[in-house]
Amino acid sequence: MPQYKFHLLNDNGDVAEQMERECDGDLEALDDAQSLSHHHEVEVWQGELRVVRVKRGNAPLNAKDITSG
Repeated sequence: MPQYKFHLLNDNGDVAEQMERECDGDLEALDDAQSLSHHHEVEVWQGELRVVRVKRGNAPLNAKDITSG
């Protein structure tokens, strides 16, 4: 099962907390990130690859927002 790192970001975009979880794949990691996004933005990494960034409260992404994507 793949290992993912979840970075919970503070208001400055710095890592406030980090945790590792095993997930069946990227979709499960996305689901986990969404469940963690109530109070923080969350980035999910697998090795050197950023899989997803979820805004606080799972807010919609904005193509003009450089932190989205």
